[in-house]
Formats: sequence, C-alpha cells, structure tokens
Amino acid sequence: MPNYSKKTISSIISGSLLILFASSASAQSTSIGVLGLFDLEQPSSVSISDDAIARTGCHIDRHGKINGEQGDIDIDEPNYFVLLKCESSVLAAPDKRTAFAKLIKSENAPVIMEGNMVDIPTANSAAPNSNRQYILKISRYNNKDITGRDTDLKHLSELTRKLPDTYITERMIGINYASGMSTPDEAVVIYYDDAATGNRFRKNNPSILKKIGAFNDSHLTDFIYYSANLN
Repeated sequence: MPNYSKKTISSIISGSLLILFASSASAQSTSIGVLGLFDLEQPSSVSISDDAIARTGCHIDRHGKINGEQGDIDIDEPNYFVLLKCESSVLAAPDKRTAFAKLIKSENAPVIMEGNMVDIPTANSAAPNSNRQYILKISRYNNKDITGRDTDLKHLSELTRKLPDTYITERMIGINYASGMSTPDEAVVIYYDDAATGNRFRKNNPSILKKIGAFNDSHLTDFIYYSANLN
C-alpha cells in the first residue's frame, strides 16, 4: 500500500474547529464506509468514473471539495474527498482497491480508510445540499482512560445537543483498514446548515470549544479536521 511523505500542515481554517462528534446516537444503521482523500490539480472540476464505482460494488454517499484543514495526522494535504457506502470490503480486495484509486483522475494515489459506518437517522431528515459546511474529523485515540473518555464524551454531547446553530453528526466510521497512512481509529462526518451557522456556533460558544479542546488533548494522540462542501 502506498505511503505519503510528511508535509508541513498549516492551520488555515479560521477560528477554532475543535468540534466534538457524539458517538452515543440511538437508532442507527450500519454499512461499510470507504473514505478517500485525493490531491487533485482541479478540485473544482471533478468527473468521477461510473465504471470505477461499478467495479468497487459500492455507491457514492458523499463527495466534495476540501477547503481547508486544521490539525495533523501525518498525510499530504488533500483537496477532495469521496465517501462510498458498500456492502463488502474494498481494501481487502485488490481489484476493488485498484478501482477506487481510479475513481478520479489524479497523479497521486489517494489516502483510503475503511470500516463499519454508522448512519445517524436524525441527520438524514433533509436532503444534502451544496450550502452545507461539512467537517470531516479523523482521529487516533490514546486509550489511556476509556471510561473517562466515554464520560467526557457523554457530558459534552449533552452540553452541545440543544445549543443554537449546533452541528449535526451524519456519519461515523470505525476504521479497520487504511491505505496511504497509518490506520486511524475513527472518521466522523458532520455538517452545519451553512458556513455562517458554523461561524455563529464557534463565536457564541467559546467555553464549549475549550472543553472540546481539553477532550482532544486528554484522549487523542492525533487528529485532523477538514472543512468541505459537497459537489
């Protein structure tokens, strides 16, 4: 599997994007999620190969342009993402793995992550649109205090759930396989209704951001946030 050389990463997302992703949602549906991060010459003009999708045996769940990042997880900076929903593994099958890498014409091999994906039903009440500001978070946990992590997560989830302009957790992937990077633990997809909503949430809730920052410092070894819009 390909390895990417380390690239210095700058924090280019304005404001603090220390967003917490709640993992305590009730009623959920599960499939296999495959998240690819691409470095494209023209991310604003993307054509995804229908033939390559068919050969993966999956269908496109979300895809779009990555506008910025904050954090560091030791991979080259991507500018496009593709999320597939699948019934069987892609990375475990060489032909499917090759097909995924050919979804979009690119000189560089994509970083690929795969695992059990949980869809949050409450996030799917409205059809996705290009106005949404998406945030992808990829994390590695230190596992030093799992009980404390669960307690902190529950507490912060309760604090943020009823706040105005709060984010919506849409997808969560417990990652089992990866290509192009050391395997992380989790990838989560959230969104705000639009960028202005996200800006208001961050501006109006500095105490929450500090608590989320403390959570990340206590329980994560590496993490990165990507800001994106759907195509």
